[in-house]
Amino acid sequence: MALGGDRGLTRARQSGFLRPSVGYDDEEGSSFGVPYYWNIAANIDATLKPKLVSNRGAGFAAEGRWLTSRQFTQLQAGLLSDDKIYNGVMSRRRYDKFGGADRFGAFVPASRWYVNLRHSGALGRFRTHADYSRLSDRDYLRDLDTDFGRSYADSFDALDPSDLQGLLEIRYQHHGLSARLWHQSFQRLDQLALPTYSRSPQLDLDYKRAIGANWQLRTLGSWARFERTQDDFFAPLGVSQQQPDLTQGIYGERLHVQPELSYLKRWPGGYVSGAGGFMHTAYALKQDLRSAQSTLVETAPTRNVGFLNVDAGLYFDRYFQSVGKRWLQTLEPRIFYLRQSYADQSTLPLFDSTNVSLGYSQLFQKKRFVGLDRVGDANQITLGLSSRLLSAENGREYLSYSLGKIAYVRNPRVGLRGNLRSSQTAPTAIIASEFNVRFGSRWQLDSHQLWSQRAAQWQELGAALHYRVNQGRMVTLGARKRLASAAFFDEAVEQIEISTIWPASRRVSLLAHWHYDVQRSRTVEGFVGVQYDDCCVRGRLLFTQALHSSAFVPLRVAGSADHSLQTNRGLALEVTLKGLGGFGSNIEAMLRRGVRGYDNAKMRP
Repeated sequence: MALGGDRGLTRARQSGFLRPSVGYDDEEGSSFGVPYYWNIAANIDATLKPKLVSNRGAGFAAEGRWLTSRQFTQLQAGLLSDDKIYNGVMSRRRYDKFGGADRFGAFVPASRWYVNLRHSGALGRFRTHADYSRLSDRDYLRDLDTDFGRSYADSFDALDPSDLQGLLEIRYQHHGLSARLWHQSFQRLDQLALPTYSRSPQLDLDYKRAIGANWQLRTLGSWARFERTQDDFFAPLGVSQQQPDLTQGIYGERLHVQPELSYLKRWPGGYVSGAGGFMHTAYALKQDLRSAQSTLVETAPTRNVGFLNVDAGLYFDRYFQSVGKRWLQTLEPRIFYLRQSYADQSTLPLFDSTNVSLGYSQLFQKKRFVGLDRVGDANQITLGLSSRLLSAENGREYLSYSLGKIAYVRNPRVGLRGNLRSSQTAPTAIIASEFNVRFGSRWQLDSHQLWSQRAAQWQELGAALHYRVNQGRMVTLGARKRLASAAFFDEAVEQIEISTIWPASRRVSLLAHWHYDVQRSRTVEGFVGVQYDDCCVRGRLLFTQALHSSAFVPLRVAGSADHSLQTNRGLALEVTLKGLGGFGSNIEAMLRRGVRGYDNAKMRP
């Protein structure tokens, strides 16, 4: 069985050198790497890449892949020994800026590494999955990225990495029973020296049994053990963040049981569904008194919440002729009722819960919080109306609009960190809408709006206009504005974004991206450059500027939050020889992140 992928491995494979890469950055200096591909067997291969970065030192990266009929496993790792411009906490530039040897002692180069395991497998009714990553330091992604251009979607967000996930799980399913045993942990990558929780492990059970054609009996169960982790990231410098520990040193176990009875009926013109049940949650808590500012009130708190929800919608459509085409227009009214009893949750911990982001689809959710540590009380009705315009010939959607609002019989009282006050903006005081339109086959406009009735103003506005001919000819204009919200811990945002890939000739293309913070009058990230691409050589030259949130930002040292953000300007040069196979690069990752729709785009008109 041959391995697939971006290196043409479905064809006959041979061991040998891949295309070398040459680059330059104003901070790192020049870099050079020559990867070697090793065809170990028909279903096993490895790629080895020694690398030299003039200002940092010598490094090495490796990737191994193993494929069988039942599983796929990929292991990636990298090592940069004794980084001459990074000491494990901050760069040499920041070290000199904030006091140098007089304040922090001698600058000692740090060895830097990363490892990532990805796996998916099946054995009978069992399924296995792993996406486990670890880094040597919080600045690794900002400084070095990775050497194999892997997807960031599961493990972390490469644009604004705040934490790195480690996930291991095994699933079982048979008839109406499904079970999941999993471990999840996080490595903090942001500047906050705050504790996090790992599930070590969690067991989820879900049993469903149909009763007739429309009814279903379901029982959900979950048990988890949460362990509290906190690193001493700033200890080597003799400084501390002096940030409050909101966890109060609490850790322990959680048991959740949820039996429910549901109903679902569909017909061509609509649907009606509903569910009713009971949620019981019990904790067994302990406390690390060294991190606590107050003593644990209850070691075994419980919570009981009853719930009922009904969801119904209708579909109306009509055909009509206009501008020489036949169209289908839909009208889709929807009503959703949610009732959940109130329970005082002030003594419960926050292991895995957070607020749900606002939007039109979120108005119809049965939960106001992600996770099981908070269950919002509710007595509310959501009204929504959607309309779509589609081609009657091929079903392609050209226009859609949705508008919704929650009318509440009683204001919710449960908040993420305590009961809501009447002065706080509740999610039910928001009118949400979405508007999307396609102009032919090349233009597309996506937008969303949130109106705060209590404040009588727009809470959030966002829009993005896309023009795309193919992967090598595209332009995006975007803007977003959001007001600060105490209820959802949102900060005010006012930003614009412009990105493009545009051929100037058959071999030369222009590349540009600009992400600007209007509120603070600063560039968040941007680059402008050119690419030359012919049959044998690809060269890229980019002038870059980015606002990085370095991990090293104790306020006692930086002085203010804004000073913790560092503007880096640089010149990135990359030259690759074709015909030796594909390989990832930092510039490639920069283009994927900055230019919407870019994915190994071929720069040809």
